[in-house]
Amino acid sequence: SPASPPPLQRFAINFPNSHPQSDLPYLRVALSRDGARMVLAANNGQSRGLYLRNRDRGDFTLIDDTASARVPSFSPDGQWVGYYDQSSGELRKIAVEGGSPVTICKVATPVSGASWATDETLVFATGLEPSGFEAGTGLMRVSTNGGEPEVLTKPDRGQPETSHQFPSVLPGGRGVLFTITAEGNGGTRIAVLDRPSGKWRVLLEGGSGGEYVGSGHLLYVSRNTLHAVPFDLDRLELTGAAVPLVDDVAVARAGAGAPQYAISRAGTLVYAR
Repeated sequence: SPASPPPLQRFAINFPNSHPQSDLPYLRVALSRDGARMVLAANNGQSRGLYLRNRDRGDFTLIDDTASARVPSFSPDGQWVGYYDQSSGELRKIAVEGGSPVTICKVATPVSGASWATDETLVFATGLEPSGFEAGTGLMRVSTNGGEPEVLTKPDRGQPETSHQFPSVLPGGRGVLFTITAEGNGGTRIAVLDRPSGKWRVLLEGGSGGEYVGSGHLLYVSRNTLHAVPFDLDRLELTGAAVPLVDDVAVARAGAGAPQYAISRAGTLVYAR
């Protein structure tokens, strides 16, 4: 018989010195896949950059040389943090245990989301400006060892789609969840890209920030509420109805839909209120 799930635990994490200043509309929190490490892009009132928190230690530590870092993401093994460096316009990575930043590639527009695959590639989204969403190239992929990025998707202007944002590579690397934004008050949609075919389809309307969790669910935020819906990883399809999980999740903008949460594959959830 299946093992009983562990008891639910909820607790607040206090940021040192002051409440972390948001770098909206950028995503600013990331969890390692095992939930043991969290990185927050923030400003504690004195120092700005990426702050690391290990589950077994409990305190925040500033990662050196990350003052202009945005959009953090963990490598599959949790040993590296990838990020967009706003001052240089580069995608970079840095070892969690210390060291100098390593440039992955130069990007033409700010990055709004990134996700590591197990094949040593990074899927990222472009086209997000501080003043709002601009027409971008959609999703792109690059080797984490460096190289020239390749385009995976382009927004369909006939729909009309404005941008493809917040990618999340699914286990196995075949599929990529992402958010489609539309012009005006067109709202947002969760879609999935089938990487072998290069085709994508919409999974649900009105949500953003899709993530997969090991229980077999797709998580997303709609109207500041985190929802879960059963998801078939093999068919890349929804298989049931959505249920609400957590209220009062921070979202960068109602129209842009950059939800401030992260979840590990094991089910550890962290979010900003």
